[in-house]
Amino acid sequence: MKNEYGKVGGWKAWYDGKRPSEEETALLRGTNQIRVRTEKIEPLKTDSTFAVGIKLNNDTLENLSSSLAEAKGKKIPVKLSGTTSNAVLEFEIAGQHFALPTTEVLVERRLAEFPDKNILKICEHYYRTIATIVDECGKKFDA
Repeated sequence: MKNEYGKVGGWKAWYDGKRPSEEETALLRGTNQIRVRTEKIEPLKTDSTFAVGIKLNNDTLENLSSSLAEAKGKKIPVKLSGTTSNAVLEFEIAGQHFALPTTEVLVERRLAEFPDKNILKICEHYYRTIATIVDECGKKFDA
């Protein structure tokens, strides 16, 4: 903006009068830390979690319960395939294969800079924050 509007009358005073809120300051600080980290230190890495809802009939529940009891303390690799509205959770326990249709899927990705927020929500918030300022500037200074 400074490069494009810096010599336009009134722009500098308008821009200098823009003070981000505490929330916006934290957002801008965090996104800048991410930029520095990805440019100078390491590739972007996110922590991912997912939760799925499944509906089990009595037979499947019994089989799953006994298989889980047999596998107590062991890691069980799972595969989630499909889309969030039509997914299947697959895994094998004690030689028995399970393919369970899901009722819901929630996937979240987080970054160290924003440990309590889904990174997609951070990106949306960042975009809205910047777009608001750019739109205001364009309306005020584009003739």
